[in-house]
Amino acid sequence: MVDAEALDLLLAHLVDSFEKIEIVACLHERGPEQAMTAASLADRLKLPAAVVARELSDLYRAGLVATVDDDEAGWWLDQQSGWNEVLDTVLLVYKHDRRLLLRRMAVLAIRELRANRQRAEAHALRMRLKNER
Repeated sequence: MVDAEALDLLLAHLVDSFEKIEIVACLHERGPEQAMTAASLADRLKLPAAVVARELSDLYRAGLVATVDDDEAGWWLDQQSGWNEVLDTVLLVYKHDRRLLLRRMAVLAIRELRANRQRAEAHALRMRLKNER
């Protein structure tokens, strides 16, 4: 069983958009032996090439996908990422109940917005107190 905190961490910070989930699902389906270029992913997923390139770049920085030669050899899921079990769970939910996955991502996004608002309010209060001195 996957740890709920790990699942939330993955969805809130690493695979934080539906486009990223679709890219990961497509690469997972193909396996590491059949890498895909950004253009072929964009074509297959019917997404703008710029969106796919941006999302692949984010996934690469997160250590979830790998490539060589800057896309010429294609992209594949990094089997050494340490997130395989959590990704498998996300992809299982994606396959069977996308609405559940979207609801969880929405809850996490709202939680992040609230935390950012609280940080901003605390910062504003500190600045106001500093200026009053």
